[in-house]
Amino acid sequence: MKEETSDTSPNMADAVLACLFGLSGSAPLLIASGAFAFPHIFYLWILTLMASLIILMRRTVPNVASTLLIITLIFRCLLFPNLLFITDIIVLIMVYTASARARVPVAVLVILSAIGSLTFIWVQRLPQYSWQDAWLFVTVLALIGTTSLAGFARRSQRDQAQKFQAAERLLQQETSENQRGAIVRERTRIARDLHDIVAHTLGVVIAQADGGRYAGRKDPEQALRALDTISDMSRAALSDIRSIVGVLREPSDFDSSLTPQPVTHDIASLIERVKESGIDIAFVELGVNHPLPAGIGNALFRICQESVTNSMKHGGPHVAIVIKLEWQDRDVSLSIVDNGRGASVISDGKGNGIIGMSERAALFGGTLEAGARPGGGFMVRATIPYDRDFHERRPQ
Repeated sequence: MKEETSDTSPNMADAVLACLFGLSGSAPLLIASGAFAFPHIFYLWILTLMASLIILMRRTVPNVASTLLIITLIFRCLLFPNLLFITDIIVLIMVYTASARARVPVAVLVILSAIGSLTFIWVQRLPQYSWQDAWLFVTVLALIGTTSLAGFARRSQRDQAQKFQAAERLLQQETSENQRGAIVRERTRIARDLHDIVAHTLGVVIAQADGGRYAGRKDPEQALRALDTISDMSRAALSDIRSIVGVLREPSDFDSSLTPQPVTHDIASLIERVKESGIDIAFVELGVNHPLPAGIGNALFRICQESVTNSMKHGGPHVAIVIKLEWQDRDVSLSIVDNGRGASVISDGKGNGIIGMSERAALFGGTLEAGARPGGGFMVRATIPYDRDFHERRPQ
């Protein structure tokens, strides 16, 4: 198991603690007598400096700090076996740090060194054995065990968090790839449908042009009507093709809006087919109906078809669907509402259906809203603007 990612600089609390340890080791320099006579006072000063250094290094390089602690404990037991110092608290600090941050073998060595040092010092005091010594030994041993468990618990928590973050990154990457795949598939569909747009429009234009040419000699009015039809259909087709070419021009631009091209469909016939399957479905139309260009009509139909399919598939066996088509002066709105189980099962988990519907609406300057309803079920609402002048001039 690898050590935890190290901090770039010592913690402020560690810096303060290191300074306190340094002062505790410098104080005996003022009292050079008894147990602290030279050279012992020099050894004590070196050990306290080592303790301060270990505290400063424990977060940045825990393995190195743990190794220094083991060396320090060896010299501390050899030089001062019968004394206790305030800096001995570093043992508990480093037992936790090694258990949480250092490599597992290093952490085990630190724990064993701490127990071994405690046992060595206690054995040195056996000639003056007392119950207080035994109680102190058991208490410190329990503290070592507790800090070890706390450190390994922190290590386990950190490892779980890292695994969760890695899984989350993988899921985000997979979702991004799925979205890109959905966009690529949408582009492929655009390329296929582009042929239908051009073929249909040019076929009508050629037929009208040929008819107008022959009719112009006998019926000028019919020739003018043919020219009007050619003009209107060419403008509508040109607008659709410009939208498509604008999307397909940059194949690596995955942020651009996408929608398939027009093919004639009838929402009413879709509803009749759904009714035949036994689904409770209703259709409401508000406002004055206008003929739509093939691109917008196909976009609305595909959005309706996708939404109804999702409702039938995920809404449950008793789902009821209401479709409302609302005509305004400059835009048309299509809403599909059901009373099914809602957003938790409306898609395959990757959002490809909603992405595709949003792109269909966005290509024609429209918007799409999709989400769970407060009272249950799911709602999809698409609003797409259209050129009313074209519809008013178009021959029926």
